[in-house]
Amino acid sequence: MKKKYQIFISSTYTDLQEERQAAVQAILEAGHIPAGMELFKAGNASQLQTIYRWIDESDIYLLILGGRYGSLEPCSQKGYTQLEYEYAVSKGIPAFSIVINDELLQTKIEKMGYKNVMEQKYPDKMAAFREIVLSKVVCFASDNKDIELGIIKAINEIAELYSLRGWVREPKPEKNIQTIEDEKIKNKKKYFVNDDCITCGACMEDCLVNAISYNDDDTKAVIDQNVCIGCGECETVCPIGAIVDSRFWNLDEVFQNN
Repeated sequence: MKKKYQIFISSTYTDLQEERQAAVQAILEAGHIPAGMELFKAGNASQLQTIYRWIDESDIYLLILGGRYGSLEPCSQKGYTQLEYEYAVSKGIPAFSIVINDELLQTKIEKMGYKNVMEQKYPDKMAAFREIVLSKVVCFASDNKDIELGIIKAINEIAELYSLRGWVREPKPEKNIQTIEDEKIKNKKKYFVNDDCITCGACMEDCLVNAISYNDDDTKAVIDQNVCIGCGECETVCPIGAIVDSRFWNLDEVFQNN
């Protein structure tokens, strides 16, 4: 059975929303589980620990690197995205990076403005982090299609190289013969003879399993529910409609009379 992998998506947020959405879509279409920290605000230490736990529980770490460095964590004076990246690497979690190339950055600058796309406050930190990322094999993206294709390729390659835990749907338990028979009994139609019976014997003659006989004083036919298979043949042949199934019968009265 195919495994589903949980993939943690790390990046700065406001400048890369479209790219993150493309990544989420690609992961979902590949049948895997995206995990991201859109609901967490940067700058909260307890939330950073929560992010680390999410990374721990993920099978693969994905970095999308654009032109911004992001806000700093007060103690380390490093950006939160860099801390996530370094944490994943330190834990040995398979990681891959998609780097937005200059062409796409320029397109984003024209659309969003330079200060919203490129790092203004910590350019040296951004340059150093970018150098760390580029020291490993990365995928450069010039559009969202490149991101989607890069993700699919990376997932397949990582799955071949690493023994990933992943998620597997628990198979449905197999039904044994007794369970099947019990369900048949539970779902079987039950037929009963009402007081209109004229003891013509038509139902007894047509019963396939000889489940019908007369009561002690021969005034009414009675169906043995332990033998009856619920085929409904007796209901069909009764000339006056004295045999009905349990859906149209007062069962308290039936069990008193049968």
